[in-house]
Amino acid sequence: MPIHVVTAKTGIVRQCATRSPGIAIFTDAASPESVPQEVRAAAEYFFARDVSPLLAGELPPQVDGALVWLSGERLLRGAPADLRATFHARGVRTNFIPIHRPGLPEADLIGIEPRIQLRAAGTEIWNPRIRLFTSGAPSHRKQTALRHAAGPWATLATALSVEQDAEGAERLKELWQTPGLEPRFKALVLRNLIVRLTRQGNHALAGELATAGMEAFSGYAEICFLGAVLCLHRQEPWKAVGLLEKAMGSEERGYLGSGGENSYRAAWLLGSICARAGDQGKALNYFLPGIGLSPAFRPSVDAVLGLQMSRQVAAQIHQELCLLVRRQPQYLETVFQFYLRHRVFGPPRRLLQTLPLSEESRGILEDRLSAAQAYLRTPPPRPGERLGVILSGPFLLHSGHARINRKLAAGLAGSAELEIALEPAGFGDCPPNRFGEAQALAEGLARAPSRLDLTIRHHWPPDFRAPEAGKLACILPWEHRAVPRKWVEEIQRHVDELWAPSEFVAQAFRQGGVDAARVRMIPNGVDTAVFSPAGESWRPPGCRSFAFLFVGGAIRRKGVDLLLEAYADAFDPDDDVTLIIKDIGSRSFYAHNTLIQKIARFARRRENAHVVLLTEEMPDARLAGLYRGSDVLAHPFRAEGFGMPLLEAMACGKPVITSDCGPANEFCAPDTAYLIPGKEVEVAEPPPPLGEMSREWTWFEPDVQALARALRQAYENPAESAERGRRAALRARTNYGWERIVGIYRERICSLCGLKAPREEAITAPAEG
Repeated sequence: MPIHVVTAKTGIVRQCATRSPGIAIFTDAASPESVPQEVRAAAEYFFARDVSPLLAGELPPQVDGALVWLSGERLLRGAPADLRATFHARGVRTNFIPIHRPGLPEADLIGIEPRIQLRAAGTEIWNPRIRLFTSGAPSHRKQTALRHAAGPWATLATALSVEQDAEGAERLKELWQTPGLEPRFKALVLRNLIVRLTRQGNHALAGELATAGMEAFSGYAEICFLGAVLCLHRQEPWKAVGLLEKAMGSEERGYLGSGGENSYRAAWLLGSICARAGDQGKALNYFLPGIGLSPAFRPSVDAVLGLQMSRQVAAQIHQELCLLVRRQPQYLETVFQFYLRHRVFGPPRRLLQTLPLSEESRGILEDRLSAAQAYLRTPPPRPGERLGVILSGPFLLHSGHARINRKLAAGLAGSAELEIALEPAGFGDCPPNRFGEAQALAEGLARAPSRLDLTIRHHWPPDFRAPEAGKLACILPWEHRAVPRKWVEEIQRHVDELWAPSEFVAQAFRQGGVDAARVRMIPNGVDTAVFSPAGESWRPPGCRSFAFLFVGGAIRRKGVDLLLEAYADAFDPDDDVTLIIKDIGSRSFYAHNTLIQKIARFARRRENAHVVLLTEEMPDARLAGLYRGSDVLAHPFRAEGFGMPLLEAMACGKPVITSDCGPANEFCAPDTAYLIPGKEVEVAEPPPPLGEMSREWTWFEPDVQALARALRQAYENPAESAERGRRAALRARTNYGWERIVGIYRERICSLCGLKAPREEAITAPAEG
């Protein structure tokens, strides 16, 4: 019975098939079994050891169309339905199909060959919806066919099959210079020449040709894409980004590229650049489009499954990954292992329940799932057995939370009593090798706990949910005396111990309703090997003789606006003084309330004393050099939970000017600091949307006049300032080195889990110097 394809709205007959066409496969292989099943399913006839359609010869009488399939090929894009659909196209005699060969990791070499022939009269078309891949040398039969074939496509196929890059590039250059080539074919030759030259290491000529190609073939996204690949091979990723964005903005112009060069493939390469830089959040967003294709883009799949992300994010992308497995079962093993590595057990369990698996395969995967969950069934530790501890929080960020977590991860990893596994919260924005704790981080992130006695959470926002097993401790910095009542209820219900970085924070939660015995104070530490008086020092160009430094978020809570006001009162434009403001977080966690623009306007006014604004991220060693290059740290906060810049500056031998309220006076004393009085006032802004508070929403308002006098006193008495800095370094090194602070954490962990450990001495009171 004939089949008609009719447009629903107009009734126009688009296609009519009176019978199924007789389709044949011509191959240089000896038997049908050498051709993949999905390809054999598209044909009724099989002609072994014959590649005559490559010569555009006559088809056998019983055949309406032919597909040429050569040994060693695989279907890169397309399905049996796509193959059969090509034989129903009206007005087409020959389909030229892209043939991919190994080139670069980011881009194959691509030929174009007449692989689908129809008996009907018609034209020749390029059909990129079907793509083949071959990695071997052409067979003798194909070489013979190419020698007898007419057309530049055969010359291109021969040039691409040459294994030596130098010889292949020369043949491509000759073809590129051949007059009269069709523009899209000439563009295809050029993109292959760029790939060959890049692989050969001839980056200069490849770059010249890429530039010429972008001008000659406007809208050819592939040339922009290959230009970006070339930038990566030159170790210039910053140049690649613009070219990839240009490629993604290009429209299809009939040129033949890699496939997805203006969409998923370019996005994958942008994601690879982000992942290399450590920005895993952006990387994931770029990789995901390639997973949704059918078939999926394998590099995107591998990239996603290779990311180390939080459990929450891994759980959020379960739909994309589970649909991938259902479309392409070959990904089951790697997706299953991805979820076990991230300790997310719901998706693999559902896959086992719903996929049609053999009993043997199902049993193997069920055993793996059970083994991965064994740490949740934790009996009391046997004598000599280590406690299993999961530390959850950010690690690969330039933030206070992440810095503390890195130090805890590295310090606790060497404990004989503890087995530490790390669980990231959120995404990182730096690669691990940026940090001195890189090895400890890599090992901790890869470690699967054998048991779980304690979960430690230190991230924002805090998470007080009950742990999967064992006990829960939360490290919680907080800046106000008022605490959310909802937090208090959740802490009372699920948290075994709350670890506060200062007595100020600890007292706020005790007064807010948390049991006093449940709250412990463990101060933050400082890396005295990095933050020390010894080492290189620097300050921005143009700074004057005496330099004040502010380090922190450029927000009202940190008091930077008060500092500007006092600085303007204390100094004139002609004074030999500079205020350096090193902002942290204005592009991320403080982006919603930053005062960066106000600071920039202040710095531009000629009537104000000299100000330098720094907004770039810095590694710890660079930041320590800035502390050492300055004379005094000024940090007149309105609200703080601890004040890490204060301790870091002290460790670098610098005195501090700070508020004589909140947590600072727990480690800052008159002999090491200039303490500014303040009064508790109601905060003008509403509290964060965290529900009812335990008391009035207040913070401290430092005395601006006293702050101005302290700035002036430090400036006019540099010897006195230096002496305070010397004493500050001694106190920081004696009481707050990370080795000692980690020991306090270790003692608390063991005590909380019922294991004895050596006790650390109490922190020396500031007044005792």
